[in-house]
Amino acid sequence: MQFLAIITLAATAVLALPSDIVENRSDPECKPPQYSCNGDKSGWRVCNVDEKWLVGGVCPKGTTCTYIHGLPYCT
Repeated sequence: MQFLAIITLAATAVLALPSDIVENRSDPECKPPQYSCNGDKSGWRVCNVDEKWLVGGVCPKGTTCTYIHGLPYCT
């Protein structure tokens, strides 16, 4: 019974996620698993299985997204 309650809570949490996690619907489609810095270098994005860019994360204050060996890092 507790297992069912936990699964229900997890499903509810996923459904409650904001729908604006897709960064920009006008961005060109991508191929997973791609990663990229945001246009303003404030964070990075990741390509999902639907070939849409999603926000991957935000860089801490005082850092910007740069590429190291072809992958985005906050430096």
